[in-house]
Amino acid sequence: MMPRIVCLSSQPTGSLALPAEILDRVIFYIISLRDLLALALTNSALHGAIIDDHLPYRCVECHITDDWIWSHLLQVSQRKIENVRLLRIDDFTTETVPPRSRAKVKGSTQEKPPPSMLTNVLKRTSNLESVLWSRHQTLGLFGKTSIGPDAFWVALREHCFNLRELHVECSVDCSHCSVTPERWAPSKMFELGGLRSLSLKLSCNNRVTHFYDLKPLCGMLSRCPDLLDLSLSTSDPVRLVLDVTLLTYCRLPRLKHLFLNQPHFAQGHDFYRFLEAHPALRTLSMPHATFQGQAEGTVVFNNIFQLLPNLRNLCGGPYVVGGLLFPLPTGRRRPLVYVNLVDEGIWPIGRDTENHEEWMGLLMDEVTRTSTLRSLRLEVHLGERQLAPRLSGCESIRRLEVICLGLQVWDDHVGTDIPNHSVAEMQIFWTESIRHFGNLEVLVMDAGLALALRFLSMTETRESFTRLRSNNTVSAVAISPKTIAIQHVLEACPHLHSIVMKPGVGCSVKIAPVGEQVLPSCFPDPPLAWGVINGKYWILEQMRSDERNRVLSRVRDAAIIL
Repeated sequence: MMPRIVCLSSQPTGSLALPAEILDRVIFYIISLRDLLALALTNSALHGAIIDDHLPYRCVECHITDDWIWSHLLQVSQRKIENVRLLRIDDFTTETVPPRSRAKVKGSTQEKPPPSMLTNVLKRTSNLESVLWSRHQTLGLFGKTSIGPDAFWVALREHCFNLRELHVECSVDCSHCSVTPERWAPSKMFELGGLRSLSLKLSCNNRVTHFYDLKPLCGMLSRCPDLLDLSLSTSDPVRLVLDVTLLTYCRLPRLKHLFLNQPHFAQGHDFYRFLEAHPALRTLSMPHATFQGQAEGTVVFNNIFQLLPNLRNLCGGPYVVGGLLFPLPTGRRRPLVYVNLVDEGIWPIGRDTENHEEWMGLLMDEVTRTSTLRSLRLEVHLGERQLAPRLSGCESIRRLEVICLGLQVWDDHVGTDIPNHSVAEMQIFWTESIRHFGNLEVLVMDAGLALALRFLSMTETRESFTRLRSNNTVSAVAISPKTIAIQHVLEACPHLHSIVMKPGVGCSVKIAPVGEQVLPSCFPDPPLAWGVINGKYWILEQMRSDERNRVLSRVRDAAIIL
């Protein structure tokens, strides 16, 4: 029996005989790339329309200085450029224009393309939904620079009516904005009312980004009632403080995820009023938050989980986390699923070591009462020996991540200058932590903490990991590659299927060949095999994603690399 041969039909039939404009609109509303490719294989006419007009233009990734991509987008037909959904400006080499066709594009590559190129392209992309811009130059909301950031914002407002996602990771400078009333007239404000996700990195010439400088931003937020995700950070988190007091007057009733990096509130009740106005919040992340007069004691936010019934993820320092957890009575249910506690060195009780550890211990007591907690991330200092015993009640935690602050990691000389008392403290913390997590599935350590295992005796290290063996559930462990403890991980976790290597600053990831000492001989058929290429070590250090994937594709059952 001859096999059935399926080929593309050259003659359109049925609904495929519709005019090209209608077919183009039908193709436009197909979101899945897999569905597009499947449809392209059904008919030669659809194949040409999809492969030539839609797939190359759905996502445009390019570099801001590659003016030939902007020239190409200005020269193509309006029907093609209307298919652009995502514009990502970064250190990319675009695939929208094939290399063989780039020479045909008029114009030569310049250091800085004319300002009108980008804005003219934005004026044509009326169906643009996402803009992701990562650039190392200052972008002003009302600036006067020659590159045309003003025109960029105006083009978004006046032509990109379907914009849903805006992420500008360069520095947005608001400090030079005039505060005269006519500048804040409704006709002058941004009207990106359809935004769902907004992420901005702000900069300022002063040391503090005052709330007066955020008036343009607040004006834009006031016209985004459907905003779901908001992320604000500063270009220099060490020197700049983001005064977000003015944001307390914004009302975003549908806001679900809020990230404020190093925010400053004039008063604690301003923060409380801000939370009260956003009952739909699910994620609240405010690392290094400061409040005026916070040294006098922690701010108590009464009935915080009644105000935020959907809050599940909480990230912040002890001042924020303590203020949210302490007011809740012991018997009340805490619906938190993820807690990230950052030791910021700001303590309302005092600055001496005893009160420091006491405050962290009290916070750990409150965390352990959260029966719904599934993931815990601790960014703590070395000397907090009381944390591990306090975590004995965290039976619900499935993922534990511990980051040791203040421990630098430098290539092959790591750990040689660590004081003996710090090593002992990390030994205590490590052995005690493993003991108290009976249902742990994922264990993540940074390179600094994992290096402490070098100084542990074989017996102590083997004991710690043996406690994990009884669980038979640990499926992923993240440790430093520069430690011999990897063999104990494999011995103690027979069901391990992945190891996440997290090198520290200046460290490289080495993939060792099978048969080296890194794999224990007791594993005749180890669940995790380390690949070998020509019998050599492969070093993956600061590689681009495409290069890393190319190398890993040749490595058999390689470890996961972060």
